[in-house]
Amino acid sequence: MNPVVRNILTKHFIDSNGDPNAAVLLACSGRSGSTWVSRVINYRNDFRMMFEPFREDLIPECIAFRLNQYIRPNDRSPEFLQPAKVVLAGRVRHDWIDRYNRRFFCQRRLVKDIRVNLFLKWLCVNFPHIPVVMLMRHPCAVALSRMALSWDMDLQARFLSQPALVEDYLAPFAGEMARAGTEWERQIFAWCVENYVPLAQCVPNDVHLTFYEDFCRAPEAELGKFAGFLRVRFDDHVRKEIATPSQTVRTNLDGQGYSSIVSGDDVVGGWRREVSPQQIKRAVEIVRMFGLDRIYGEEPMPLPDAKERAFIPADQHSSMNAGLRSSATGE
Repeated sequence: MNPVVRNILTKHFIDSNGDPNAAVLLACSGRSGSTWVSRVINYRNDFRMMFEPFREDLIPECIAFRLNQYIRPNDRSPEFLQPAKVVLAGRVRHDWIDRYNRRFFCQRRLVKDIRVNLFLKWLCVNFPHIPVVMLMRHPCAVALSRMALSWDMDLQARFLSQPALVEDYLAPFAGEMARAGTEWERQIFAWCVENYVPLAQCVPNDVHLTFYEDFCRAPEAELGKFAGFLRVRFDDHVRKEIATPSQTVRTNLDGQGYSSIVSGDDVVGGWRREVSPQQIKRAVEIVRMFGLDRIYGEEPMPLPDAKERAFIPADQHSSMNAGLRSSATGE
């Protein structure tokens, strides 16, 4: 793209609809393929693309948020609510946020963010008319991709230092998380927390759950499942965007926006060639602690009934936590 045009589209565009409900949210863990999926969703350039706006270290409006911020659904703190309104209403601009925007006159926004999972239910409560898509990808693929980029995981700093998060969800797992002795284990624990909390808080009507692997195997079918939900339409031209790798793709095995046209590789299960059987076994053990083995196991694809069983009923969450606490105390 011409540099002058790119500068206009990323700095001088017009976003004229200040209604937060004009936003669509794509939420996921980092390195789950969301940049590619967001481009596919926006293949007609219907949306202003907003890339990870809840980044507290770059976006002044979001300074109150921390990395992996947990917010209880009934929290009404202005320090969180006001910045969220500003972001979703499109009233914040930044080179980071607008780096992938390609639309000049904007009426709707596609907000793609890897930092919102732990306050996803809070967003659903406070902005109930915003369509939310939650994207998941196999934990081993996510962990491998993060480690390849040296995304070191400090479980204490990110999760265990948040008292409300520990009290509400992590108390039964805190001991195991603190004892995680390898980077692989820490990355798998992080994936579990990032997905366990929204699945325990949300109900199917809150979000549309989709899997990266399904997108790779049958992207047009997967898009068709939530075209009405997002109020978008898809035609044959979407195939071109499906075959275009993400701007964040790595040159070696990763799967983030990967295209078989580019690599000839298995975008769904290629990670198995770089992960040992022992690592896979340990990953499944950790995933099972959180009850998320109902979604993913040793195989690359989600389980056949994963979408139907993914959300964790409140009574089941309570009973599972009680059982874990009893095991931890030897009762």
